[in-house]
Amino acid sequence: TSKPKRVVHTLGDPLERSDILPTGLRQLSAISVALLRVIIHSIFVYTLQTRNKSTPTYITQLVEYPGGRSCTDYFSLHLIQDISDVTAICNKTFEEAILIVHTMIDHLLTVQPDQRKYT
Repeated sequence: TSKPKRVVHTLGDPLERSDILPTGLRQLSAISVALLRVIIHSIFVYTLQTRNKSTPTYITQLVEYPGGRSCTDYFSLHLIQDISDVTAICNKTFEEAILIVHTMIDHLLTVQPDQRKYT
């Protein structure tokens, strides 16, 4: 029997990401895509910084990335690019975009699901 093919996501070089945000990505707005990227890349950076070991196997099973940088640096650069995308989309400064991201993450971590109100 053969093993099932491993499906991975190739992110590419964060310094060469030319798309401000792809349009039509699952019919999400540009800000939705940017914030989802921020969340995903934040999780990777947090996981890599708190493990103090080599790249966890479950990350390498999900994502292929080019060599030349540490995995933490690679995802940190993607996170910086994501926040830059938020600044462009919202027409805010980098610091304001970071505040938006912090507020969103704080809301996700502290507000119980049944207390969330979306308008």
